[in-house]
Amino acid sequence: MTPAESVERARREGRIGANTWIAKGVEIGTNVRIGANARIEPGVRIAEDVLVGANTRIAENVLVATGVEIGTNARIGANARIAENVQIGAYALIAPTAWIERGEYLHGLGMHVWDAYRVGKTRTPTLRYGCVTLPLADWTSEQQRHECAARDPRAREDLARIVRTTRTFFCGKAKKKQ
Repeated sequence: MTPAESVERARREGRIGANTWIAKGVEIGTNVRIGANARIEPGVRIAEDVLVGANTRIAENVLVATGVEIGTNARIGANARIAENVQIGAYALIAPTAWIERGEYLHGLGMHVWDAYRVGKTRTPTLRYGCVTLPLADWTSEQQRHECAARDPRAREDLARIVRTTRTFFCGKAKKKQ
C-alpha cells in the first residue's frame, strides 16, 4: 500500500480528526487514531496501534513505532525516533533527532512542563524545562540560576529537583549539588 493509500484508508475509516493536515508521503499503519487539528509533515512513518493526540505537530521524517501514544499538544522534532510502546505526554516538546526508547523518557509538570530523553547518535541525555532545552550535563547549578533569574525566579527549587531526578534516571546515582 502506498503512503497516500494508507492515509486515505485511515480517513475513510474515521480515524483522523477534523482539520488534521497530513503531508504527502506520510505512511500510516492500521489502527492509528489521530486527533483533531494535528499536523503531520512529509516523510513521517507511523506504525500500527498508535494514538496521536489533538493539536499535535509531528515534523518531517519522524518514525513512530507500534503502540506509541502521543499526548495532546505535543511537538515532535524532525528526524526523531520513538520506539515501541512509549508514551509521550501532553505538551511534550521533543527535540529534533531525539531517540526515545521505552524506559528512557520522562515527562512532567512542575512549575513548567518538562521532558527528558536522549538525543542524536550519541544518545545524549537531554532535559527540556519550560522553553529551554539543553544536554543534561549543561544543567549546572550556575546554568539553573541563570535560567531561573532570566525567566522565573520562583522555579529555582523546582528546576533543581527535576535536574536531580533526571540525572538519577539516566545516570543511576544522583550527583551531589554543585
